[in-house]
Amino acid sequence: MAASETPVQRRRAGAARRSPWAALRMAPAMLTALVALGSSAIALAFTLWPRLAPDPGTTYRAQVSVFAVERGVTGTQFVQRSAFSPAHRRAVRAALLGMLGVPGSGAGVLAAHGAMAYVASTVEGFKHGSVELRWSLYKARTLRRVSFQGFGDVIGAQLDLTAPTDRTMLTLWIPPTPGLGLYRLRVALYDKDETLLDVADSAPFRGVLP
Repeated sequence: MAASETPVQRRRAGAARRSPWAALRMAPAMLTALVALGSSAIALAFTLWPRLAPDPGTTYRAQVSVFAVERGVTGTQFVQRSAFSPAHRRAVRAALLGMLGVPGSGAGVLAAHGAMAYVASTVEGFKHGSVELRWSLYKARTLRRVSFQGFGDVIGAQLDLTAPTDRTMLTLWIPPTPGLGLYRLRVALYDKDETLLDVADSAPFRGVLP
């Protein structure tokens, strides 16, 4: 047999049934608890997977420089040095032939001697964005761009950024030059809106014939 309620308990139960605002008075506290729980879950996710976190957006900066230019490197040697797995080498080879506009296997082109450039880039404030590296060849003495096709505004790399600050060392292959004079390699970083972020020239280097 259930115990009977006391008068005080009956009055409290009746008041709760008569007041439609009793549940609403609890809503702000429940909402605050849910928001706090959601914020904690998001913070934990960003801690476990930092690449998911948004960019702070406090600094926007980009820097590019040419570390070195090595002469006498064939296209095939460039592919071998730039990738270490068969699948990656196939991808690098295809990208290089696409950049040069060469159909098919491109065996003859890749056997030619060119130059291999090492380019360092630092990009800050572009997380979840992308930047494009382009290169052009200039005559060292006159600083005039080489007018031959394939030596101006060549897309060398597309960088998909995953951190607030990304530092990358890239490699580029420059085809055989039009002559044996002195040249400079100019590299430039652009954002998705075609805004020039930074530009740098290499030290002068002597041209390479096939």
